Amino acid sequence: MMAPVVGTPAEPVARHLGRGDAPVRITAKTEYGVRAVVQLAAEEGGDLVKAEAIARAQGIPRKFLLNILGELRQADVVESRRGADGGYRLARPPSDITVADVIEALEGPLTVETPDALVTPGPEDPLDQVWAAVEKNLRTFLERVTLASLVERGSLGVALANGKGQASGSSDSPIR
Repeated sequence: MMAPVVGTPAEPVARHLGRGDAPVRITAKTEYGVRAVVQLAAEEGGDLVKAEAIARAQGIPRKFLLNILGELRQADVVESRRGADGGYRLARPPSDITVADVIEALEGPLTVETPDALVTPGPEDPLDQVWAAVEKNLRTFLERVTLASLVERGSLGVALANGKGQASGSSDSPIR
């Protein structure tokens, strides 16, 4: 039986990161997608893993997981084989796949969106610079977090436990 690599099924599906009334929302699709590929990354030798085994280990509804794996396959994050001996595995080494790759495969480009109704008063609006910096830093952070680094740590929650975006004992990277 395959043991869960990231968290437990009892953990919340959607993450609300932030303070007060303005959380950053991580969709269930993204949460499940990252959990699924980390599970695949933990497989020794890139063995094929059945979707049912991933769903069971991660507490992901099977039909939802199959849709997610289909999108990840189309984006060349995972590959699949049909049949009795079929299943899923990563399309590239876990050290070559980042959390940013997974999110972009499932949700599209990593961008910070502001409401269309909020038209900036001029080309030098300082808030535009803030949002651009947030987007750049988010992208930079997520591009540094590889599936291999998540497997090494056992879970993203453990890796970020000190609340500063760095793993305990690490000074140059958020996860590695």
